[in-house]
Amino acid sequence: MTTYNWLEIEDLAEGLKCSKKSVYNYRDDGIFVAGVHYYSVGTGRVRGKHIYCLELCRQALIERTKRQQQKVETYNHEEISKRIDRSIKRKELTVRGAK
Repeated sequence: MTTYNWLEIEDLAEGLKCSKKSVYNYRDDGIFVAGVHYYSVGTGRVRGKHIYCLELCRQALIERTKRQQQKVETYNHEEISKRIDRSIKRKELTVRGAK
């Protein structure tokens, strides 16, 4: 049986080693999903209190990190040479035009 730690935002931020603002951003960006990573309590008109699952939130951040790493751009040697050549040509044009 799996036991989860359900925490208020201050304790969650401490457990994740981030700020409360980051937790709000993760929630607003859809990384932390209501009913999965957190639930609301209370009947506040503006905002209810949210209780977060440390383990599920940590797993969501791990998955986000994996997705970000998969999106890293890579170039082959030929493409790198082309980009360097273009950069050098732009610098030469700028230097020549400035004289």
